[in-house]
Amino acid sequence: MRHALLAAVVVEIVTLGAAQMSAQFSTAPRGPENSGNQPSAAPAGARTVVVPANVDWTTTTLRVKRGQWLRFEVSGEIRLSFHDGDTATAAGAKNVRLSGKAPIPAISAGTLIGRVGNRPPFSIGGTAQPIQMAADGRLFLGVNDDHVPDNSGNYVVKVWEP
Repeated sequence: MRHALLAAVVVEIVTLGAAQMSAQFSTAPRGPENSGNQPSAAPAGARTVVVPANVDWTTTTLRVKRGQWLRFEVSGEIRLSFHDGDTATAAGAKNVRLSGKAPIPAISAGTLIGRVGNRPPFSIGGTAQPIQMAADGRLFLGVNDDHVPDNSGNYVVKVWEP
């Protein structure tokens, strides 16, 4: 009996790991923002960054300049806790909620956010509008949440200069 239970757990872990890897390396991300019904607006040279929901900040390896404009195209859906239905897209949680201890307390949990170096974070969300960088430094992306270890999934973000 214990061997059957252990085997079931191992199969579940392997299945979850494979699903997460395929999400990370997908060449045609699908999700609410990019469901496949509309072509990507990103040029061929856009940088693609996978932003895991369970990591505070992910580097894009891009060094940006103050005043530089960048566009972001985001696909994917994340889970913000172990509870079913506690999901979000880049624009924020489906059941909109704020978290006083999130990096940006005034915007919905789950929203895609950015920061340059150690400067204050800014909201990216699901906007198609270019965003002007407020400082020089390395660009990081993350999820606006006060407790990321229980999150799962990722956003796939294309970044480029318009």
